Amino acid sequence: MNGGPGIFTQIASTKDAPAPIAVFLARHGLAEARVVPLSSGNSVRRLFLLPDHRLLLLDDWTYPAGVAAFAQLSGHLNRLGLSASKVRGVDVATGLALVEDFGQATYSEITGRGADETRLYELAIHALVHLHHRPGATSISRCLYDLRVVLVETDVTSSWFAPKLGTVGAAEDFAGVFRDLWSQALASNGDWPQTLVFQDFHGDNLMLLEQRTEVARCGLLEFQDAVVGPLEYDLVSVLHGARRDLGPGLEDRMLDRYLKRAPATAGTRDDIVWHNLWLGAQQHARIAGVVARLWFPGYLRFLPRVLGHLGVALKRSGLTRIEALMKRNLPDWRVRGSSFAAEDLEIQGVPA
Repeated sequence: MNGGPGIFTQIASTKDAPAPIAVFLARHGLAEARVVPLSSGNSVRRLFLLPDHRLLLLDDWTYPAGVAAFAQLSGHLNRLGLSASKVRGVDVATGLALVEDFGQATYSEITGRGADETRLYELAIHALVHLHHRPGATSISRCLYDLRVVLVETDVTSSWFAPKLGTVGAAEDFAGVFRDLWSQALASNGDWPQTLVFQDFHGDNLMLLEQRTEVARCGLLEFQDAVVGPLEYDLVSVLHGARRDLGPGLEDRMLDRYLKRAPATAGTRDDIVWHNLWLGAQQHARIAGVVARLWFPGYLRFLPRVLGHLGVALKRSGLTRIEALMKRNLPDWRVRGSSFAAEDLEIQGVPA
């Protein structure tokens, strides 16, 4: 056991490292390596840079699933022709892995410095299209993201977001009806097109690798939680993400770009658009529940955007009964949820 999150906060070299980490690095010829902690937000995973070796140390206390999944999926994605951080060494027992360092050019970072946003997101769509056309994408043992999982995720919204806004009785009444309405809306949809779904496909986890060519120029991070699920899931994540707004009109242009290149198995254009909308509504509702559960400043600032996306997706997807339920049981949920988040950020002295 490596001791859990935060173990490396003050470490400047392997001389200061706990024994399992020092042994792991020495085993890979890195006994004297400099180690620089990197920020990882609220994640249970911690990343540390070995700047003289172009490597990262992944410290995942969710072992053995964390680093084992990272290693498994890294190899799989690279064999499919994508650029996932390669694993140079792994010890599942201690939850440690050495992985390829792609540098600092995440989409979020370089768009903030004026990079061409259209060019970047065209590349991201290219990566998704490439993956979705690969029959072997699902030839890997991963959990299935199906209706059962979707319905479990509705409980996150009911258990955390709804009580924030309503009385206890109203929230309790809300939960069962909310789940039933989602079940009715989705059960008639038949079999969903399946692919490998990253779940964290957004600007903070995508990198521009200028030295590579074609689809390999899109570097992939944080893919260890991948599942097998609907083709449109990652499309929602990258175009309607919680963390940042895209430039005017870019979402529509990138959706159209995907629609023109989508595999035949995805169904008609209308099928893909509808899946994109209801998956968006479901994702944003779930994220609102997660934010309400954690109530952490780093996530609270995203809540107004998430609730805005949720309102649009409910209306455009035709999920009118779910929209009406939220309006009835959680009046002014969008305004009140955003207001609660802003008030708490102000109390904690954190910029919204």
